[in-house]
Amino acid sequence: MKQSNHGSHAKVGDLVELLNPSGHRTKIFALVTETCATRADVFGAKYLLLHVCKDSLKRQGPPIERWKANFCRIISRA
Repeated sequence: MKQSNHGSHAKVGDLVELLNPSGHRTKIFALVTETCATRADVFGAKYLLLHVCKDSLKRQGPPIERWKANFCRIISRA
């Protein structure tokens, strides 16, 4: 049985690739350091706390610490 690579299935230690809001790949990779769900969100969205890999830091902007799980794609499982 094949496991889904959707970010909502990510666990601590998984390597993920970040997607933009349109669902396109960004070539920014990160390790999941923690998973959390928010009660304030009506749909119970899952968020991932990430450590961005050094090779992906060629982009500009603030560091990514919290990212919505449905904007991630699992590359490798822990």
